[in-house]
Amino acid sequence: MRTAPDDPSNAAVVRGRDLVREERTYRFLTPVFGGGVRVDGQHKRNDDVTPIRVPSIRGQLRFWWRACNPQKCTDSKKLWQSEEAVFGSTTKPSPLSLSIVKDPEKAIDVPVLKDQFGVVNDLHGRAYGAFSLRDTVSGTDHGVLHDHRGDWTIALSYPEAIADDVEAAFWAWSHFGGLGGRTRRGFGAIAEVGRSSGELATIDVGWRRYVKEVVVSWPHLPPFNGRRLRSKAGKWNGAEAQEFLLATMRRLRQGDIGRRREADDVPGRHPGRSYWPEPDTIRKLTGARSPDHSKPVTQVDAFPRAAFGMPIIFHFKDRRDPQQTMLVPQVNGDTKGRLASSLIVRPHRAPDGLIEALALALAHPAPTGLVLRNTQTGRDYPIASRALTRSEALNLGLGGRPSPLVTMSGVVVPDPIDRFLEEIR
Repeated sequence: MRTAPDDPSNAAVVRGRDLVREERTYRFLTPVFGGGVRVDGQHKRNDDVTPIRVPSIRGQLRFWWRACNPQKCTDSKKLWQSEEAVFGSTTKPSPLSLSIVKDPEKAIDVPVLKDQFGVVNDLHGRAYGAFSLRDTVSGTDHGVLHDHRGDWTIALSYPEAIADDVEAAFWAWSHFGGLGGRTRRGFGAIAEVGRSSGELATIDVGWRRYVKEVVVSWPHLPPFNGRRLRSKAGKWNGAEAQEFLLATMRRLRQGDIGRRREADDVPGRHPGRSYWPEPDTIRKLTGARSPDHSKPVTQVDAFPRAAFGMPIIFHFKDRRDPQQTMLVPQVNGDTKGRLASSLIVRPHRAPDGLIEALALALAHPAPTGLVLRNTQTGRDYPIASRALTRSEALNLGLGGRPSPLVTMSGVVVPDPIDRFLEEIR
C-alpha cells in the first residue's frame, strides 16, 4: 500500500479551503502495453514497484479535461490558464492531490507473438494492435503485454471550486481512457468499479453535463448530437471485446474487406492486391512499379487511410516496386512526425456491469497537407489532404473490384472512420 501524495506541497495549497476527499477504485479490462518508465526496443518494460503511477494518471486526466473543455475555452492561451488552475504547472502547484492507496496484483506477462510469423492463441487483432512488440531482427525475441489483475484505488482531494473540472476529467478517463501505451487501441483500458461517495455518470449523462459545444483546434469530444460513437454488446470479457474491435479494424485496413482474400494470413505466401488506393498512388508518385503490378487496380489517387493516424509505413516487397516510404502530416506548411488517430476503440463497462465493445471518434483538426517521404533517400512528395467524394469512394477499384468504403449492404461511406463505425453494430 502506498499513501504518499504525488506532491507534498499540495497540502499548503489547499489548507483552509473546503475540500472534497474521496477514493475511487478501478480495474483493468485489458492487458497494459508497457506502463513503466523503461523502454528497450520492442520490449515495453513493466514497473513492478509502481505499476500505477500518479504522473501517468495526471497526464490522462489533463488530456480528457481538454477533450471535454468544461470551461468553454476557445483558444490555447485561455485553455492553458484554465488547465493550470486545475492541474498545476512547473510554477504553480495543483490544488488536486492524488495518491495511490492500493495497487493491483503483480503483473503477469502476456505473450502476443511467437516464432517469426506466429500469433499467440490466434488473436490476430491483438497482434495487429500491438505490432511494435514484434522483434524484426531475430524474429523470436518479441515484447509482451502486462496483465494487472485485481482492483486498485486512488485517493483524491480537491477544493469544491474545481469539482466540475475534476469530475469531467475523471468521467471521460473512466469511460474512454486507460494507462500505458496505445490506449486508443484499447490496451490498458480501465473501468471504475467503485467510489466512496456518489457514482460515475453514464456516457450519455456525462456527455450532456461536461462536454461543451465549442469548436476548438485541439482534439476534443464533439457536441452530443454530433458525436460518432458506437457500442456493441456481447457475452465477452474485456480482452474479447478488444479482439473484436481490433480484428474488425484489421479486416478493414488489411484483411478481407480491404484486400483480396486469397493467400491472406498465410505465412510465406503473397497476399492479394489491396482494394485501397495508396499502393497504386505511391507507384504513380515515385514512378516505380514491378512487372507483377504493371497495371493499376485502383483509379483514385489518394491516401484515405491517413484518417486512422500517421505516420504510416508503406513497405513493398517486390524488387522493382517503390522503396519504403512513410506518410506524415503537414500543418500550415510544417511537416510533423505524427498525428494521433482520432479513433478510439476499447472494451467498456456498461452501467449493468457487462462488457461491451466501444468505438469513439474524437473531433480532430485535419492536417492541411500530407507528405510521402522516401525513408532511404529522404525525398519528399507533397500531397494534398482531401476527403474522398461519394463517387470516388464508390468507384475506387477498376474492373469491378470492390471498394472497402462500400458496406455489404451497398451503403457508400466515404469517410474511413465512419466506414469502420458501420462495422460496429
